Amino acid sequence: MEGNGGQPSVITEPTSILTLTYYPLRDKLDVDVRCSSLDQALDMLERARRTLESQWRLRQLAAMQQAQADAELRAALAGQHSHRTGG
Repeated sequence: MEGNGGQPSVITEPTSILTLTYYPLRDKLDVDVRCSSLDQALDMLERARRTLESQWRLRQLAAMQQAQADAELRAALAGQHSHRTGG
């Protein structure tokens, strides 16, 4: 895409910024919002909540699957050990 005079055009996308900073010792949450409206800021917060929740659930699922795999491996190794020792 070219602009005036044959120079390449730069297409810019408006950026909205939402920064959350939590200070646990003071139990204080700072919210810095740079967007065009309150509705947009609230939408961004809701989307961030859903994203965080999804990531959290995926990490929890992966941890549970790893724990189950570890337990199965320990059980298999214990079975091999007791079989070799006659127990």
